Amino acid sequence: PFNVGRAINLSGFTLNEAKPLEEGLAAFKDSGEVLRSILLWTKGQPFLSQKICLIAAQERESISQTENIPDWINNLVNRRIIQNWQSNDVPEHLRTIRDRLLMNDQEAARRLGLYQRVLSRSASSSASAADVLSTEYMELRLSGVVVDRDNELHIHNPIYADVFTLSWTEDALTSLRPYAAAFNGWISSKKTDESYLLEGNDLTEAVQLAEKQSLPPEDLNFIVASQTLVAEKAEKVAEKAEKVAEKAERERKRLAKNNQLLGARIGGNTTQQKRAKKRILEREVNAAQREAFAEKTLKDGLQKLEEAARESQEAKI
Repeated sequence: PFNVGRAINLSGFTLNEAKPLEEGLAAFKDSGEVLRSILLWTKGQPFLSQKICLIAAQERESISQTENIPDWINNLVNRRIIQNWQSNDVPEHLRTIRDRLLMNDQEAARRLGLYQRVLSRSASSSASAADVLSTEYMELRLSGVVVDRDNELHIHNPIYADVFTLSWTEDALTSLRPYAAAFNGWISSKKTDESYLLEGNDLTEAVQLAEKQSLPPEDLNFIVASQTLVAEKAEKVAEKAEKVAEKAERERKRLAKNNQLLGARIGGNTTQQKRAKKRILEREVNAAQREAFAEKTLKDGLQKLEEAARESQEAKI
């Protein structure tokens, strides 16, 4: 029955909204400056703002009379929040975000791929309607690591950016991609170095992974490019094998004709002539057998290549 609703965009504390937290910072000479410096790191994220205010109050005695407050807060955040964040994350907060980013292996790659684009600023200035309604877009927002401003995703605050970095994201994606090294090399070459593309069992495994998981568009492009290259190579090999088979057939016919002419020239009924004729005929038979075997081998190889190319095309995603 509740089919009408209105989205409420929750934002972090503003400086005025966070003013009550100054009561716990009263021991500082300039509690307002301490709070402002903390909010620069948290962008008003409620839990982190309160946690860092508590840590600052606990470590009040460590600040000297001459020390700059923003620098002291920067050092405090790096030492107590960002460095060794997994062990320092008490009560748990950052680990919860990590688990939300990595949850559900079948969707994690696409979610991390979108987060990677946000981090690298390669995302478009505004998301399309399809993007806004996509699962990874919504799950990324719900993780808390990003915020939506006019259908554009931004990292919520500098703390999240320093914890869940590009390096962390790449490592997480690597654990989900068995072909990570080849993929990264292909991307680094601006998708021009075909030596990084997959073949054989590696390609088969990648296609199977794409069937099971929801991979980012770049991954799908990489797999399709690999399939296309394999199909092109198979086609070239097939063409070459066909030319070799044609050449072998021409050579077989030439040898057969020459042997026929030689046999016709050997006449008479002397023992020596008969032996000579027998040897020539044996050589002709052996040559014909070898050519027939070579031709069969080439045809079998051509048939297998054609079947591989056809299977590759059928498996293309």
